[in-house]
Amino acid sequence: MNHTNAYRKTVLRKIAGDRTFKKMGPVTYEIEGKRFHIKVKTGQLKKYPFNINDTVLTADYEVYVCGTDALYYMVPIDLVKTMHADPAAMPDYRNPGYTIIDIYPDEEQIIYGTGGKSLNVSKYRNAAL
Repeated sequence: MNHTNAYRKTVLRKIAGDRTFKKMGPVTYEIEGKRFHIKVKTGQLKKYPFNINDTVLTADYEVYVCGTDALYYMVPIDLVKTMHADPAAMPDYRNPGYTIIDIYPDEEQIIYGTGGKSLNVSKYRNAAL
């Protein structure tokens, strides 16, 4: 198992606690009827870029793993949809219809829109059910 998959599984166990989970897709899992889409970016970065796509929007939570399994954000999909639909959302020019967010863990911020439009995500850091 590569680091990315190992981090994903460790974070999933942290989120689920003693609950069981089921794999629903390549990076989508279900815990007690809720779907979790888990993306991983490795490395020691100041910001971690992720995109929002149609698969993300079908989950109940988007989980962003930043660096290692020691740091992740479990963001409710309603908030992800709000960022994605915002007229100021940053488009992903390589993938039409996708938008881009940048997570800055040191500031506990997601930058999602032009002009520095952002959200504080501290309450989602290392969250669990």
